[in-house]
Amino acid sequence: QQDDRVQGVHLLLGDIRHHSQTFDNVSLVYWNNLCYATDVAEAVAHNFATRAPANAELWSLAALPYPLPESVERIPSDLELVMPWREELPYKPYRYRKKEGTAMVEDHKDKEL
Repeated sequence: QQDDRVQGVHLLLGDIRHHSQTFDNVSLVYWNNLCYATDVAEAVAHNFATRAPANAELWSLAALPYPLPESVERIPSDLELVMPWREELPYKPYRYRKKEGTAMVEDHKDKEL
């Protein structure tokens, strides 16, 4: 529901595969995806690729499955994170962007694999 938004932040409880509209009109998405199955990661990548506007970014802790959707590109990042559970430093998150010139798909269904 829209009423729980606080300064543009929206938290969602539930299976992301059933909420592809989450990616509508986003500018930035952070996904802590270290413990998700490949089918969920594929669904998130697909729904981001088909629903997010051009230039929206998706940051994640683990790589999205390859091949990436055609409308999504991985872009370099200098961001380094300190993770107390990880001995090797630094930890670099993955940064993806919806390419310009790629419109939202109007006729779509939530991706469930």
